Amino acid sequence: MEYANIVHDMVGVLLKRWYKGVTKDAMEANKNGMDYDYIESFDFPAKYENQKYADDLGLMTHIVNGEEWDIEKAYKNHCI
Repeated sequence: MEYANIVHDMVGVLLKRWYKGVTKDAMEANKNGMDYDYIESFDFPAKYENQKYADDLGLMTHIVNGEEWDIEKAYKNHCI
């Protein structure tokens, strides 16, 4: 829930900056309507098997402290 609020606030700041019609009150009303039960139903951090975005982008390696790791090793060492 805390992370969802942070992300919402970050997006709200961008929208308010880019679009004059977006107000703080409108963003707060939207935030009050978030379904926290649904948001909290997702695993955090997401299981590796559910994180296929790196595969889709062709990002199969990741540099960690100058060492090249495959994306699964990087995930397992930093997210679990």
